Amino acid sequence: MTTDSRRRALIDTDPGIDDALALLLAWGSPEWTVDVVTVVAGNAPLEVCARNVFRLLDLRRPLPAPLVATGAARPLARPLQTAPYHGGDPAAWWRWAARWTCRAT
Repeated sequence: MTTDSRRRALIDTDPGIDDALALLLAWGSPEWTVDVVTVVAGNAPLEVCARNVFRLLDLRRPLPAPLVATGAARPLARPLQTAPYHGGDPAAWWRWAARWTCRAT
């Protein structure tokens, strides 16, 4: 599939383990080009979620590299409720992802 026939995407994410897997799959897809990744707080605070995206980018190194922008640090109408088991401290799943993720050649 040529680059011209690929669908272009903007992914809005709060990367814990589920969104990390989705990003890795999107970056590896022959059908999609991820142009932009926007990061919001959700599974974890915004700073942690943004750091997770940059770790994934370092791990996978998609080409072309997407533009990354941060968004909302908290919901508009309620306090932020994070899910620490899902994305608050990614150290454990990060080691797993580093072993099992293939780099593009």
